[in-house]
Amino acid sequence: MIPRDATVAFNPLQWFATSDGWLDWQLAPPWAELMAEVKRAGFDFVHTRIPEGFAALEYGAIIRDAGLEPAPGTLGFGLPEEGHTVERTLESVRSTARGYSSLGFAHVFVLAEMNPAAPRVARPAVGAEADDARLERIVELLAQIGEAATAEGVLPILHPHVGTWIETAEETRYVLDRVDPSLLGFGPDVGHLSWAGANPSELVTAYSDRVYGVHIKDLRRSVRDDSLARRRTYTETVGAGLWTEPGRGDFDYDELWGALGSDFGGTIVVEVDKGDLQPAFASARASAGWVARQRAA
Repeated sequence: MIPRDATVAFNPLQWFATSDGWLDWQLAPPWAELMAEVKRAGFDFVHTRIPEGFAALEYGAIIRDAGLEPAPGTLGFGLPEEGHTVERTLESVRSTARGYSSLGFAHVFVLAEMNPAAPRVARPAVGAEADDARLERIVELLAQIGEAATAEGVLPILHPHVGTWIETAEETRYVLDRVDPSLLGFGPDVGHLSWAGANPSELVTAYSDRVYGVHIKDLRRSVRDDSLARRRTYTETVGAGLWTEPGRGDFDYDELWGALGSDFGGTIVVEVDKGDLQPAFASARASAGWVARQRAA
């Protein structure tokens, strides 16, 4: 069962999912309307991604007006060779962390940015173009990000993701083993790590003292295996039906709950990158129903 003290939030990605397996943030209905749908689906907390043009407290008020509470969101970073200067990245980190802190968050999921032209979007989940020198640069940058964010009262927690430069179990361990725990926690996505061939529960156990949050989704392993064999791209794999609502796929949640422990009090974010059920509200409602059953188990 879901740990009793965990905060369970919902990330309404279904409303942003495109037919070609990507996400388009412009597809959202008005934010107040979307938050009302999340509440109507059966959730009390929502993953907080502050929209462009909104102050943190302004967006927090929209969330609370819908009867929800904000839950920790994400913070992306890019590398200098991708056109992001370290100075600009750290300035963005400070600003974002300050906003999250004003909403009462103690941690934020941090992940490398991904774009449609990235090598690992073309060849996902296999650690394509792996490079230890690049990983060392990421380690150095994440330490700086950790210093900038913790100065604002927010701990970044590493969020490996298919399509980014931190994708595999080996890359996850490499980074976590080299950045001080006071500057970087762990916030895995069980679906993306599973897609990349990792056992997320084993990683949660190995880094249990650094896990402050987790993103959960379900996946069809047959689609994953077939897509890897056919060398499908990221979007082709998603379009082939990789993702589904929690409880409808092959992920072993009992193993995850055991790894987290009954006393886990962090954030569990329920998300489905592309809803298997349509429309988006039906997917959200099914996800909330699964959470309720897990809570009652």
